[in-house]
Amino acid sequence: MARIIQLDHMLTRIIVNIVKKLRLKMTVMDLIAKLQKLPGNASVCYMYDGVETLSVDAIWLAVNGEVVMAEKGSSVYQTENRPCTAPDAYKKIHWHVGD
Repeated sequence: MARIIQLDHMLTRIIVNIVKKLRLKMTVMDLIAKLQKLPGNASVCYMYDGVETLSVDAIWLAVNGEVVMAEKGSSVYQTENRPCTAPDAYKKIHWHVGD
């Protein structure tokens, strides 16, 4: 049973990685260009499931080379999504933004 769960987890990660590679992503330069058109004193938040829910309190370059934005206190589980200065998932399973 544990082996099936492990294989299911591996398959899920493979599918997620394929979808990520196929998806066109916004670059930092695209983001800056869009932000320059907005008021500088406006707060930044994140839409989740159609509702404005989270404020963006932190931004970093992740181990995987992507720029990540998150709310302070958010959990980051995967090492590749953490900044290079954060402990990896083997040392600390739940790393929280702001730790």
